[in-house]
Amino acid sequence: MRRILVPLDGSPLAEAALPHALGLASRSGAELVLASVREDLASAVPAHLLAEVESSWPELHRAYLSTLSEKVGGRLEMAMGQPAQEIVGWTESLGADLVVMGTHGRRGLSRWLVGSVADKVMRHSHCPVLLVRSPEISAAQAREQVELAVAGQWPRYPRILVPLDGTALSEQSLGGACLLARQDQSELTLMRVLDFPNPTFASTEIPSTWADMVRADLDESHQRYLDEKARELETQGYKVKTTYRHGSPADRILEQTQDLIVMASQGGGFFGSVAERVVHRAECPVLLVRGRGALLEANSHLTDQAVSS
Repeated sequence: MRRILVPLDGSPLAEAALPHALGLASRSGAELVLASVREDLASAVPAHLLAEVESSWPELHRAYLSTLSEKVGGRLEMAMGQPAQEIVGWTESLGADLVVMGTHGRRGLSRWLVGSVADKVMRHSHCPVLLVRSPEISAAQAREQVELAVAGQWPRYPRILVPLDGTALSEQSLGGACLLARQDQSELTLMRVLDFPNPTFASTEIPSTWADMVRADLDESHQRYLDEKARELETQGYKVKTTYRHGSPADRILEQTQDLIVMASQGGGFFGSVAERVVHRAECPVLLVRGRGALLEANSHLTDQAVSS
């Protein structure tokens, strides 16, 4: 990776993403970009104070970002406007390979990283997005975690879950997962879930037998698919295991104990999907792979390795 974008709004929750970003940057040699957007304050600040607040914002936030930059390194970016639009714009103009954002589970993202902002970033980002779930923490706790990361005690991902559904889109996640697995010597778990309906028939003997046969055929083909993908990766030196389950894909994914989930997503089709439910409920970080950048380019490297092996 060459460049990692970390949107910050001054809250400890947003800063909780910094140790992950710093660890990934340190292992890959990527440049960190610490970014902040000031949105329209007219509706939140009394009119008689608006001019003073607007004039002081650049200085205050530059001081805030500079203090963090002195600890973790990296460049600074500041803008005034719509946060989601500016963040997405930076992923393109800066050629970012990854956005790392702090989240708070079902309650969404911190301050301006809420609702439509997060939706738009994950829908329209030109590169993958890593969402880091964090409990409520104080500013002191957030800075302590940053200090530990600066000292080399950054988060690692020894167990990486990669949900697949057999499509080329879902397999876009493999390159990024393998890139991270190489850095941490991680074990990859390739997962597939069959969400097969249980139909009710007036006469159950023949239809239920037919349904059982179809399910058995799908079980066999899906497990074979996972085994083939696992063998491809094992020949390249990765530690791989597979898991095949029945039921709701999001529920089965969330039942797995992992340190990182890597999933593919695709623009407007992302929300309302399995990936959305996983993002909102996962206890561990979730990497959504889409767009372009080093995590996607790793797929071609992965394919080249498979062809040559």
